[in-house]
Amino acid sequence: MQLDKYLVSKGGMFCALEPGMESWFRRWGAPVDRSIYDTVEMTDEELNALLPQIETMEYSGSDLMLEPSLKEFVLRLKDSSGRGENTVLFKETLVPETGPVRDGELSRTDRPLLDAYFFFGKGSTADVVVNMGSCRFDGEDGKYMTCTYQRPVWARDWRIMEDRYLIDLFRYIKFGYMLIQKALYERPVVFSEASSRKVSRPAYSPKGQRKKKRVVKAVRVMRTNAEEFARYAEQQRKMSCPCWGVIGHWRNCKSGKKVWVRPYRKGRERGNPAAYSPKEYQLAGEKEAES
Repeated sequence: MQLDKYLVSKGGMFCALEPGMESWFRRWGAPVDRSIYDTVEMTDEELNALLPQIETMEYSGSDLMLEPSLKEFVLRLKDSSGRGENTVLFKETLVPETGPVRDGELSRTDRPLLDAYFFFGKGSTADVVVNMGSCRFDGEDGKYMTCTYQRPVWARDWRIMEDRYLIDLFRYIKFGYMLIQKALYERPVVFSEASSRKVSRPAYSPKGQRKKKRVVKAVRVMRTNAEEFARYAEQQRKMSCPCWGVIGHWRNCKSGKKVWVRPYRKGRERGNPAAYSPKEYQLAGEKEAES
Protein backbone atom coordinates (compact mmCIF):
# COMPACT_ATOMS: atom_id res chain seq x y z
CA MET A 1 0.00 0.00 0.00
CA GLN A 2 1.27 3.46 -0.84
CA LEU A 3 -0.91 5.37 1.59
CA ASP A 4 2.15 7.08 3.01
CA LYS A 5 1.77 9.75 0.35
CA TYR A 6 -1.52 10.85 1.87
CA LEU A 7 -1.65 9.75 5.50
CA VAL A 8 0.37 12.22 7.55
CA SER A 9 0.77 12.41 11.30
CA LYS A 10 0.89 16.06 12.38
CA GLY A 11 0.75 15.94 16.15
CA GLY A 12 2.66 14.51 19.02
CA MET A 13 5.62 15.62 21.10
CA PHE A 14 8.26 13.62 22.90
CA CYS A 15 7.64 12.62 26.46
CA ALA A 16 9.70 14.65 28.93
CA LEU A 17 11.12 11.38 30.27
CA GLU A 18 12.41 10.25 26.86
CA PRO A 19 15.99 8.96 27.30
CA GLY A 20 18.55 11.33 25.79
CA MET A 21 16.10 14.23 25.65
CA GLU A 22 18.33 16.75 27.43
CA SER A 23 21.27 15.91 25.15
CA TRP A 24 19.10 16.30 22.04
CA PHE A 25 17.80 19.66 23.24
CA ARG A 26 21.35 20.95 23.70
CA ARG A 27 22.38 19.86 20.22
CA TRP A 28 19.23 21.10 18.49
CA GLY A 29 19.64 24.47 20.20
CA ALA A 30 23.35 24.84 19.40
CA PRO A 31 24.66 27.04 16.55
CA VAL A 32 24.99 25.22 13.22
CA ASP A 33 27.54 25.88 10.48
CA ARG A 34 25.42 25.59 7.34
CA SER A 35 28.35 26.37 5.04
CA ILE A 36 29.71 22.83 5.33
CA TYR A 37 26.63 21.29 3.69
CA ASP A 38 25.60 21.03 0.05
CA THR A 39 22.94 23.62 -0.79
CA VAL A 40 19.91 23.34 -3.08
CA GLU A 41 18.40 26.67 -4.17
CA MET A 42 14.81 26.87 -5.44
CA THR A 43 11.90 29.30 -5.55
CA ASP A 44 8.45 28.76 -4.05
CA GLU A 45 7.02 28.66 -7.58
CA GLU A 46 9.38 25.87 -8.63
CA LEU A 47 8.58 23.73 -5.61
CA ASN A 48 4.85 24.36 -6.05
CA ALA A 49 5.16 23.17 -9.65
CA LEU A 50 6.39 19.79 -8.38
CA LEU A 51 3.83 19.28 -5.58
CA PRO A 52 1.07 17.62 -7.71
CA GLN A 53 3.44 14.69 -8.22
CA ILE A 54 2.91 13.66 -4.59
CA GLU A 55 -0.46 12.17 -5.55
CA THR A 56 0.54 10.56 -8.84
CA MET A 57 4.13 9.37 -8.38
CA GLU A 58 4.96 5.68 -8.36
CA TYR A 59 7.36 6.04 -5.44
CA SER A 60 6.16 5.92 -1.87
CA GLY A 61 7.18 8.75 0.40
CA SER A 62 8.92 6.32 2.73
CA ASP A 63 11.14 5.05 -0.10
CA LEU A 64 12.25 8.57 -0.98
CA MET A 65 13.15 9.27 2.65
CA LEU A 66 14.74 5.89 3.39
CA GLU A 67 16.94 5.87 0.27
CA PRO A 68 17.54 9.51 -0.67
CA SER A 69 19.85 10.56 -3.46
CA LEU A 70 21.15 13.47 -1.36
CA LYS A 71 20.42 12.91 2.32
CA GLU A 72 21.89 15.95 4.11
CA PHE A 73 21.69 19.39 2.54
CA VAL A 74 20.50 22.96 3.00
CA LEU A 75 17.33 23.97 1.16
CA ARG A 76 17.31 27.68 0.40
CA LEU A 77 13.77 28.50 -0.68
CA LYS A 78 13.16 32.00 -2.08
CA ASP A 79 9.88 33.70 -2.85
CA SER A 80 8.98 34.85 -6.36
CA SER A 81 10.41 38.32 -5.73
CA GLY A 82 13.77 36.81 -4.76
CA ARG A 83 13.81 38.77 -1.49
CA GLY A 84 12.16 36.60 1.14
CA GLU A 85 13.86 33.32 2.01
CA ASN A 86 13.27 30.24 4.16
CA THR A 87 16.30 28.10 4.98
CA VAL A 88 16.04 24.49 6.10
CA LEU A 89 18.91 22.18 6.96
CA PHE A 90 18.19 18.46 6.66
CA LYS A 91 20.47 16.40 8.92
CA GLU A 92 20.50 12.79 10.00
CA THR A 93 18.34 12.56 13.09
CA LEU A 94 19.54 12.31 16.67
CA VAL A 95 16.46 10.30 17.61
CA PRO A 96 16.84 6.49 17.68
CA GLU A 97 14.24 4.08 16.41
CA THR A 98 12.02 2.66 19.15
CA GLY A 99 9.91 -0.46 19.42
CA PRO A 100 6.24 -0.66 18.39
CA VAL A 101 3.53 0.89 20.53
CA ARG A 102 -0.20 0.33 20.50
CA ASP A 103 -2.27 2.90 18.63
CA GLY A 104 -5.86 1.81 19.00
CA GLU A 105 -6.26 -1.56 17.28
CA LEU A 106 -2.95 -1.17 15.46
CA SER A 107 0.69 -1.48 16.42
CA ARG A 108 2.67 1.61 15.41
CA THR A 109 6.41 1.77 14.78
CA ASP A 110 8.09 5.11 14.05
CA ARG A 111 11.40 5.26 12.26
CA PRO A 112 12.97 8.72 12.71
CA LEU A 113 15.15 9.63 9.71
CA LEU A 114 15.79 13.38 9.56
CA ASP A 115 15.97 16.44 11.76
CA ALA A 116 14.96 19.51 9.76
CA TYR A 117 16.35 22.76 11.19
CA PHE A 118 14.20 25.77 10.21
CA PHE A 119 15.89 29.18 10.15
CA PHE A 120 13.55 32.15 9.82
CA GLY A 121 16.34 34.71 10.12
CA LYS A 122 20.05 35.00 9.46
CA GLY A 123 21.18 33.59 12.79
CA SER A 124 23.16 30.39 13.18
CA THR A 125 20.69 28.85 15.63
CA ALA A 126 17.51 27.20 14.36
CA ASP A 127 14.14 28.60 15.32
CA VAL A 128 12.40 25.21 15.14
CA VAL A 129 13.62 21.64 14.68
CA VAL A 130 11.19 19.16 13.12
CA ASN A 131 11.74 15.42 13.21
CA MET A 132 10.71 13.59 10.02
CA GLY A 133 10.50 9.91 9.27
CA SER A 134 8.43 6.92 8.24
CA CYS A 135 5.80 5.14 10.25
CA ARG A 136 4.31 1.67 9.97
CA PHE A 137 0.94 0.50 11.29
CA ASP A 138 0.52 -3.27 11.73
CA GLY A 139 -2.87 -4.89 12.23
CA GLU A 140 -3.61 -8.12 14.03
CA ASP A 141 -4.60 -9.70 10.68
CA GLY A 142 -1.03 -9.32 9.37
CA LYS A 143 -1.87 -6.39 7.09
CA TYR A 144 0.01 -3.12 7.40
CA MET A 145 0.26 0.35 5.96
CA THR A 146 2.98 2.96 6.03
CA CYS A 147 3.03 6.73 6.20
CA THR A 148 5.45 9.58 6.65
CA TYR A 149 5.29 12.02 9.53
CA GLN A 150 6.70 15.34 10.67
CA ARG A 151 6.57 16.65 14.22
CA PRO A 152 8.26 19.60 15.93
CA VAL A 153 10.64 18.44 18.65
CA TRP A 154 12.42 21.65 19.65
CA ALA A 155 11.73 25.37 19.38
CA ARG A 156 13.65 28.39 20.59
CA ASP A 157 10.30 29.77 21.74
CA TRP A 158 7.41 27.30 21.85
CA ARG A 159 4.89 30.12 21.48
CA ILE A 160 5.83 30.21 17.81
CA MET A 161 3.95 26.92 17.43
CA GLU A 162 0.67 28.75 17.98
CA ASP A 163 0.95 29.83 14.34
CA ARG A 164 -1.01 27.18 12.42
CA TYR A 165 0.74 28.24 9.22
CA LEU A 166 3.88 26.54 10.51
CA ILE A 167 2.19 23.15 10.77
CA ASP A 168 1.38 23.31 7.05
CA LEU A 169 4.86 24.65 6.29
CA PHE A 170 6.50 21.63 7.98
CA ARG A 171 4.42 19.25 5.87
CA TYR A 172 5.11 21.27 2.71
CA ILE A 173 8.88 21.18 3.33
CA LYS A 174 8.77 17.43 3.98
CA PHE A 175 7.08 16.91 0.62
CA GLY A 176 9.67 19.26 -0.89
CA TYR A 177 12.45 17.00 0.41
CA MET A 178 10.79 13.98 -1.22
CA LEU A 179 10.27 15.71 -4.56
CA ILE A 180 13.87 16.90 -4.72
CA GLN A 181 14.94 13.27 -4.20
CA LYS A 182 12.53 12.18 -6.95
CA ALA A 183 13.94 14.76 -9.37
CA LEU A 184 17.49 13.66 -8.56
CA TYR A 185 16.48 10.03 -9.21
CA GLU A 186 14.80 10.70 -12.54
CA ARG A 187 16.42 13.78 -14.03
CA PRO A 188 19.47 14.97 -12.10
CA VAL A 189 20.24 17.64 -14.72
CA VAL A 190 17.23 19.57 -13.36
CA PHE A 191 19.75 20.82 -10.80
CA SER A 192 22.96 22.30 -12.12
CA GLU A 193 26.01 22.82 -9.96
CA ALA A 194 26.25 26.59 -9.79
CA SER A 195 29.40 26.58 -7.70
CA SER A 196 31.61 24.31 -5.66
CA ARG A 197 33.77 25.30 -2.75
CA LYS A 198 35.95 23.63 -0.17
CA VAL A 199 35.61 24.29 3.51
CA SER A 200 37.97 23.24 6.25
CA ARG A 201 37.05 22.29 9.77
CA PRO A 202 39.52 22.14 12.64
CA ALA A 203 40.23 18.67 13.94
CA TYR A 204 40.65 18.61 17.70
CA SER A 205 42.83 16.16 19.61
CA PRO A 206 43.37 15.49 23.33
CA LYS A 207 45.81 17.77 25.13
CA GLY A 208 49.44 16.76 24.70
CA GLN A 209 48.80 14.78 21.54
CA ARG A 210 49.84 15.75 18.07
CA LYS A 211 47.21 17.81 16.25
CA LYS A 212 45.37 16.04 13.49
CA LYS A 213 45.14 17.42 9.99
CA ARG A 214 42.25 19.71 9.19
CA VAL A 215 39.26 18.09 7.53
CA VAL A 216 38.57 19.57 4.11
CA LYS A 217 35.19 18.97 2.54
CA ALA A 218 33.99 19.96 -0.93
CA VAL A 219 30.43 21.27 -0.89
CA ARG A 220 28.17 22.21 -3.78
CA VAL A 221 25.59 24.87 -4.47
CA MET A 222 22.92 23.41 -6.77
CA ARG A 223 20.37 25.55 -8.56
CA THR A 224 17.55 24.64 -10.88
CA ASN A 225 18.38 24.66 -14.56
CA ALA A 226 15.48 26.74 -15.92
CA GLU A 227 15.17 24.91 -19.24
CA GLU A 228 15.52 21.39 -17.84
CA PHE A 229 13.25 22.17 -14.89
CA ALA A 230 10.48 23.51 -17.14
CA ARG A 231 10.71 20.38 -19.32
CA TYR A 232 10.64 18.08 -16.30
CA ALA A 233 7.68 19.85 -14.65
CA GLU A 234 5.76 19.81 -17.95
CA GLN A 235 6.33 16.07 -18.37
CA GLN A 236 4.94 15.45 -14.88
CA ARG A 237 1.82 17.51 -15.64
CA LYS A 238 1.16 15.52 -18.79
CA MET A 239 1.45 12.29 -16.84
CA SER A 240 -1.07 13.42 -14.23
CA CYS A 241 -4.72 12.43 -14.41
CA PRO A 242 -7.58 13.37 -12.08
CA CYS A 243 -8.53 9.73 -11.43
CA TRP A 244 -7.65 6.34 -12.88
CA GLY A 245 -8.02 2.72 -11.91
CA VAL A 246 -5.35 0.27 -10.86
CA ILE A 247 -6.26 -3.37 -11.49
CA GLY A 248 -5.72 -6.02 -8.84
CA HIS A 249 -2.24 -7.50 -8.91
CA TRP A 250 0.33 -9.47 -6.93
CA ARG A 251 3.12 -7.49 -5.32
CA ASN A 252 6.47 -9.10 -4.53
CA CYS A 253 7.69 -7.85 -1.14
CA LYS A 254 11.37 -7.59 -0.23
CA SER A 255 10.83 -10.43 2.23
CA GLY A 256 9.97 -12.73 -0.69
CA LYS A 257 6.30 -12.87 0.31
CA LYS A 258 3.61 -12.25 -2.30
CA VAL A 259 0.75 -9.92 -1.36
CA TRP A 260 -2.47 -9.48 -3.34
CA VAL A 261 -3.29 -5.81 -3.93
CA ARG A 262 -6.98 -5.24 -4.53
CA PRO A 263 -8.20 -2.99 -7.36
CA TYR A 264 -8.37 0.65 -6.36
CA ARG A 265 -8.67 4.14 -7.79
CA LYS A 266 -5.82 6.59 -7.80
CA GLY A 267 -5.45 10.32 -8.45
CA ARG A 268 -6.39 13.63 -6.92
CA GLU A 269 -10.11 13.12 -7.59
CA ARG A 270 -10.26 9.41 -6.78
CA GLY A 271 -13.35 10.03 -4.61
CA ASN A 272 -15.25 11.61 -7.52
CA PRO A 273 -16.86 8.93 -9.77
CA ALA A 274 -17.40 11.49 -12.56
CA ALA A 275 -13.66 12.16 -12.83
CA TYR A 276 -12.74 8.51 -13.49
CA SER A 277 -10.82 7.87 -16.72
CA PRO A 278 -11.86 4.41 -17.95
CA LYS A 279 -9.46 2.05 -19.71
CA GLU A 280 -10.05 -0.59 -22.37
CA TYR A 281 -8.45 -3.97 -21.69
CA GLN A 282 -7.82 -6.61 -24.32
CA LEU A 283 -6.44 -10.10 -23.73
CA ALA A 284 -3.10 -10.77 -25.37
CA GLY A 285 -3.68 -12.27 -28.82
CA GLU A 286 -7.35 -11.41 -28.83
CA LYS A 287 -8.60 -9.78 -32.03
CA GLU A 288 -11.52 -7.47 -32.39
CA ALA A 289 -14.59 -9.05 -33.93
CA GLU A 290 -15.17 -7.99 -37.47
CA SER A 291 -18.25 -5.89 -37.99
